[in-house]
Amino acid sequence: MASFEELTKEQKFTYDTTKYDFRGIVRKMMDYEDLEQVHKLDPQSTKPGLVEFKSDQSTIFHRKFYQSEYFEDFLKLYWKFLEEIVAPMFAEKELVYQKRPTFRIHLPNNVAVGTKHCDSDLNHPDGEINFWIPFTRVIGNNGFYTESEPGKGDFHPISPMEYGQMLRFYGSKCIHYNEINDVGCSRLSVDFRIIPKSIFKPCSSATVKSGMTLSLIHI
Repeated sequence: MASFEELTKEQKFTYDTTKYDFRGIVRKMMDYEDLEQVHKLDPQSTKPGLVEFKSDQSTIFHRKFYQSEYFEDFLKLYWKFLEEIVAPMFAEKELVYQKRPTFRIHLPNNVAVGTKHCDSDLNHPDGEINFWIPFTRVIGNNGFYTESEPGKGDFHPISPMEYGQMLRFYGSKCIHYNEINDVGCSRLSVDFRIIPKSIFKPCSSATVKSGMTLSLIHI
């Protein structure tokens, strides 16, 4: 278990992909085996400028993810992962967590998120801790860039990463962003946020991008 200050420090973790087979479910959702080449399902998906701030949650791949018949299977595995892997990192037993993780795809010749930001700019609570899980290799510019501490400005790539790794970082206050994906393969991932209940301040505002609200989990 870590203190809140320790939780805000960027760190990578590994997990057992045989027990938490996220990629297997995502392959079913996309109906495509090679997720790094999933953009081939839509010839228009690699068109430069396709993804921008207003459209980075509305590609055909997002619809495939959220509207899939396998979405509930994914959520069950996600909740199991939260309980068994993520929640034990926190000293506090009552946590407020993102009920539905946010799906991302970083298509060739595009960005995955349409603006440089920290999450608190988009109505997220200040005390959130971010977790980021890729389902493909993260190489070169198909990952993202972040600063190590709020306001430090030492932007660096989170790549390389592999499937079976997870990144924890302080996305609520650390600015992060994408560069154009110039490596020729797509990156698929989800991210989610958790905040200790003791520092959570309920707000009537939903998040700007997805209208997300947070739910209480007792571990």
